[in-house]
Amino acid sequence: MELMVEDIPGGKMYLYMSDLGNILQFTYTYDKSSSDLFVKTEDCEHHSDFVNTLPADIYIVQKENENSAIIWQDQRNGVLFEIYARMNQAELIALAETVTKIS
Repeated sequence: MELMVEDIPGGKMYLYMSDLGNILQFTYTYDKSSSDLFVKTEDCEHHSDFVNTLPADIYIVQKENENSAIIWQDQRNGVLFEIYARMNQAELIALAETVTKIS
């Protein structure tokens, strides 16, 4: 269920809630000059992987009930993506690979 959509510089941030009450955040921006990324890396395992063919950084939390993150950039189209969700690495990648450009 979609909870909120917020305009951010050059993009949007979406918040969703799962049937279990877990929050998922999806953000994209075309404006790298005014984008700030804050990733809590304490108690996280960092992994490098790919979303389709694009390099991605994945931060998997080790604490229960906290969100992990996947961050990747489509340099050709100049867009930065972030997903924060209570998911494992494979689930984050699978979700990220469903992101498509809409007109």
